[in-house]
Amino acid sequence: MLTKTGTAVLLLFAAAGRADAGPGTTGPATRPGDAPAGAEAAADPEAAAGRAKARADLAAGVLAEVVPIPEALLLGWARPGSGDSNLFDYYRAVVADRYGVRTDWVMFHAGLAAPVAWAGGYNAEMGPAIEARSGRGVMARAWREACRTPSATRAKYLDDRKRGVGPPGGPAARGATRPADAPGAMNK
Repeated sequence: MLTKTGTAVLLLFAAAGRADAGPGTTGPATRPGDAPAGAEAAADPEAAAGRAKARADLAAGVLAEVVPIPEALLLGWARPGSGDSNLFDYYRAVVADRYGVRTDWVMFHAGLAAPVAWAGGYNAEMGPAIEARSGRGVMARAWREACRTPSATRAKYLDDRKRGVGPPGGPAARGATRPADAPGAMNK
């Protein structure tokens, strides 16, 4: 039986054609931002724009990823009292604190696929740099951990981080490497 989080994430991957949760897991085998960058993405102008932004970020010393999230899932996470409302914020905090990677999101739905192509291009360019610095598969492992972490534990981590409390190398020890982007530069 899947948890509420596992069910929501499976729906996310089913919507993206990627229902690939591993056996015995409550979370996904991959995270939303793992969209493959194939030949179609290479020819897509949105993907090219994403790759160009990633190259500019890398040149500025910035490590980041962009996660495409379906509109329906975002709306569910935004519901007050949702047990999953802090899932993505927790994931973002963990990868920033541990790996110095900034995580942004773009919303998409069936009639708006361009953000997925943009994010795919961005992540295809940025992914090798993240893995070279932090190791292969660190972002996927962090996503699986976030999915398995109870909401109350995520809330405490986020609260401690906000207050600057935590062990060395833990919450609030360091931020992501991205300087502030102009409004809308990533989340368009």
